[in-house]
Amino acid sequence: MTVNEKQTFYNEWLIDGHPHALPQLEMLMVQKTEGAGRAIFTLSGRIEQKDLLALKELIQADANPTRNTLDLKEVKLVDSEVIVFLASCEAVGIKLENCPPYVRMWIDTRRDARHEA
Repeated sequence: MTVNEKQTFYNEWLIDGHPHALPQLEMLMVQKTEGAGRAIFTLSGRIEQKDLLALKELIQADANPTRNTLDLKEVKLVDSEVIVFLASCEAVGIKLENCPPYVRMWIDTRRDARHEA
C-alpha cells in the first residue's frame, strides 16, 4: 500500500460499497488578544472536559482574570462539564461573547434549575 493509498484509506470509509469522507474531529483552538483592558480568548472547535484544566490555567494566568472575555463564536460542540465551567466563568464576571444559542440555553437552564432548588 502506498502513502497515497493509506491516506485514502484513512480519509474514507464505505457505506453500501461507496466511499464517504470521515467526519472531521475538531479540537479546541484558543487565540488570545488584548483589547479595552480585557484579554479576549477566542475559542473554536470542540470543548471537552479534558480541555478545562488548560483553559482555566490560561484564564487565571492573566493579571485580571475576571475581566476576561471568552469569545465562543466558533465553538462547535461542548459537553455538560463545559457548561458548568462557562456558567461559573460568567458568575465571576468573565464575559461570554458570541455564545451559540444552544450553549446559552443550556447555561440558562442550568442556572435557573440551581435557583429553583
